[in-house]
Amino acid sequence: MRKKKSITFIVMLLIMLFASVPKSVAILEEQVVVLFDEAHAQNLTYTLGNFTKAIDALNETVLEYRPGRYAKYIVRLLPSNSTFNSSTLEGIDILIIGNPGRNASFNENELDTIKTFVENGGGLFLMCDPQLNETVYGENGNPTELNKILTKLNISSVLFSHNNSFGDAIFDENHSVIRRPYFVYVNSTEFNNETRISDNIQRVLVFSSSLIVKDNKYIVATGDNESYAMTPNGNFTYQTGTKPPWLVAYENNGFRIVLCGSTIMFSDLNVKRLDIPWIDAENNKILWYNIIKWLTPTPNPVDVSNYFLLAGGIILLLGVASFLTYKLLKARK
Repeated sequence: MRKKKSITFIVMLLIMLFASVPKSVAILEEQVVVLFDEAHAQNLTYTLGNFTKAIDALNETVLEYRPGRYAKYIVRLLPSNSTFNSSTLEGIDILIIGNPGRNASFNENELDTIKTFVENGGGLFLMCDPQLNETVYGENGNPTELNKILTKLNISSVLFSHNNSFGDAIFDENHSVIRRPYFVYVNSTEFNNETRISDNIQRVLVFSSSLIVKDNKYIVATGDNESYAMTPNGNFTYQTGTKPPWLVAYENNGFRIVLCGSTIMFSDLNVKRLDIPWIDAENNKILWYNIIKWLTPTPNPVDVSNYFLLAGGIILLLGVASFLTYKLLKARK
C-alpha cells in the first residue's frame, strides 16, 4: 500500500512538472502590436467591413517571423478623425497605411511622427491602388500622399508611380482573369526568392498600380514580360517587356518599409468574375502574412530571470522525484 502511494506521488510530481512549463518556454512568443490606419479617408477598412478577413486572420495569430522566433500579433485601428502623433503610435511595432482617399492629406506633424516611428525601428507598410478610365471598385489611387511619407524619410530610390492623385494600373491580357486584363496573375518566377516575403508563394492575383524603383535590389515582385502599366489617359509608365514592379521591400539605415501597389488584393471585396474575396485568391493571404512577418522588428532581449527561477523549480522537483524513487527502490530490496 505504501509503495502504491509513493508511485502515485511520483506520478503526480511529474504531471506537475510538465504542467508548470509554460508554452513560452518551448516557443519564445513576443507580442507585436500593429496599427491599421482608417483616419485618412480610406475606403477599404475594417470598420466599413471590407478589410476584415486580413485583419481577423492576423489578430491574435502566432507566426514564426524569424527562425525560432514567434510573434503574437495584436491589431489596433486608428479611427477616422484621428491623427498620427506620439500618443497614437506609442507601443506600436508595425504601421499599416492603406490607400488614402483622394482628398486625404498627412500634415507635417504626422509626417514627422511617422519619421520618428520608423527611425526608432517601427515597420511601415504602405499600399496604394490603381486608377482606370473605367471604375471597377470606385478606387482612387493617391500616391502623392504616400510619396510625401517617403520624401520625409529621405527615400528616393523607391516611390509610388506617377506622382499625382490618379496613379496608373498594371495590365496583362495573357495572364489575367477573363475580360479583366488588369486582374493579373503573378507566378513565383516573378518574385525575388532572396527575401522571406516570397516564402511559399506559388501564384498571387493582383490589381495594382506600379512602383518606381531606382535600385532593383529592393524589388520583391513584378509583372512578367507581357505586362505593362499605363495611366488613365493612356500614357505608358512601363512598356511590355519591362516587368513593372508592384511590390518592394526597402531596408536601409535600420528602416524596414514595404510598398505595394494594391490594397484591394488583401481586401474582402470579391474578385469580379471569380466571386471570391481578393484576400482568399491564390496565395494572397500567404503574401499578407509574409509581409507582416518581414516587417516585425526584432524585439528587445527577453528577461530570462523568470526562466532561471522556473528552471530552479524544475530541478528541485526532479531532485525530490529522484530521491523518492531511490527510497522506493531501496525499500523494495
